[in-house]
Amino acid sequence: MLGRVVGGKLIIGLPTYGKLNDGTSVSNYHLLPTETLADEGWKTIEEIKPTIGESQHLERSGYVENDTTITVSYVAVDNPATTPDVEERLTGVETTTSEIVDTLASALGVTIE
Repeated sequence: MLGRVVGGKLIIGLPTYGKLNDGTSVSNYHLLPTETLADEGWKTIEEIKPTIGESQHLERSGYVENDTTITVSYVAVDNPATTPDVEERLTGVETTTSEIVDTLASALGVTIE
């Protein structure tokens, strides 16, 4: 995998269409010879990925660029809490509706059966 840094942003993967540094437009840019790609600033990507658990995912934490490679580091991040399923949400709505009805009935001084 190849990447390069442009304007402080890491770009990973070669485009199929691009422009060379001299302004020439190129189709099948991703098929250019390795030497040409290196001259254009593309470098080998090395990744450092920690082991993650079932409830985690990886997020890019940074990169270090040297003459021939870009080393990308990742961190393990806990996944956000899951959304309650429909049954759990309906139970909450029923409880809330019941509480509202009881409150209104009490305020109006009526009994609802």
